[in-house]
Amino acid sequence: MKHITVLLASLSILAGCTDTNPIVVDTFRGNPISGNLTGTLPASGSPYLATSALTVPRDETLVIEAGTELRFEPGVALVVSGRINANGNEAAPITFTSGSRNPVRGDWDGVWLESADAGSSFEFCRFLFGAIKCHAQTTEPPWQPRFYSSGSWSSPLPRMDFVSDPDPITGFWGYSNCLEGEPPRGYPYHSGMVAGVNDTCLLIVIIKNSSTTPVSLGSYTPENWFIPVVYYSYTDAQHDRVWKDTTDFNFRFDRWAYNGETIPKPTSLSQNQEVELDYYLWGLPKGNAVLHAKKTSSAPSGFTVKKIGVGQYWYSEPKEVKDTINAYVSILLRAYHRKQLTVAKQWADSVLAKEDSSLAGWDWKATIYGRQKDVTNALASYNRIISIYENNHDPLLDYEDTLKTTEDERYWALDRYNNAIYWRWRLVNNVTNQARE
Repeated sequence: MKHITVLLASLSILAGCTDTNPIVVDTFRGNPISGNLTGTLPASGSPYLATSALTVPRDETLVIEAGTELRFEPGVALVVSGRINANGNEAAPITFTSGSRNPVRGDWDGVWLESADAGSSFEFCRFLFGAIKCHAQTTEPPWQPRFYSSGSWSSPLPRMDFVSDPDPITGFWGYSNCLEGEPPRGYPYHSGMVAGVNDTCLLIVIIKNSSTTPVSLGSYTPENWFIPVVYYSYTDAQHDRVWKDTTDFNFRFDRWAYNGETIPKPTSLSQNQEVELDYYLWGLPKGNAVLHAKKTSSAPSGFTVKKIGVGQYWYSEPKEVKDTINAYVSILLRAYHRKQLTVAKQWADSVLAKEDSSLAGWDWKATIYGRQKDVTNALASYNRIISIYENNHDPLLDYEDTLKTTEDERYWALDRYNNAIYWRWRLVNNVTNQARE
């Protein structure tokens, strides 16, 4: 057993003497284990400390000897896709518990039987301080998301109208869109553009060649073909006057992109090819407004600009923690779309630093880990989402209190929960299937 000896000396001016008797402080919490577990886990090595997710892979068996104690760090679970035989006895039970020195309910994320072998067994086992004692899922879980409407802040504009030019969509043309408000998988009814946290808005312009012949861009500078303009909310950009232009706010061209990847300016566009131009804007007026790009005199003759989509932003003052978190999620999203996953993860960590039981934060952590193919941490993040929902301990929501939490917020939380169960199941089975191949 590991110990640290600490010598404490009392100051003579305070205690009138010097005491050099050693006090022994036990720092040992268990032999560390992580990753795939197969074969036999002997009681002689107990206690064990699971520092990250433990997995019993498909077609493999884990036998845990009687008298063994497994301790788990916060948010860690045991995931079983193969067979587990944890058979203790009355004199020597098997214990699954928290690795914390001051354990509380929900410290770790329990034992998950994901398509586990029918020969699995638990006898004389104790499950202590887990968020979920034992969860069995042997078939693909149904995923029927409950979608909530975020229409409370978006204008009831037509799906398509025109900024500079009328229909039809033919030839060489472009369109712009902006939807900077409640960010994807952020908390409902809270903007991601928040004063003092995230005052930047992304305007995306797509140029597309719908003609039958290639269009050369070599002698052009398409970055200068567009200028952002702001309209009052609940207006039609085709018929109403501009409310704010670039004399009232700032903007800059950022990059050319295709499928989320930064690319150099293309020399030409072939038939039905399209590319993206990204612009950042700041200093916009607060509130709800419609934002789009108008065509400038630099655009070539015959080039048309449409408006497709709502094209609305929502810029608010911070009033709740959910406002700040949504602002972080919006910044995270920009990094994620650029495939800057390390940066995106740092912003997810910032969300969890604000509230470590945030469903939004863990949802994005799971997504980023999945994109990085970090199976262990993705599973742990999905487990955390499920634990948070089932124990009603995202303090920013109270699913049972209809006075504090709207129906849409409850549906949003349920959707995050259903999403976690479904994709967690898919992740476990995809991993084990790949291992078999």
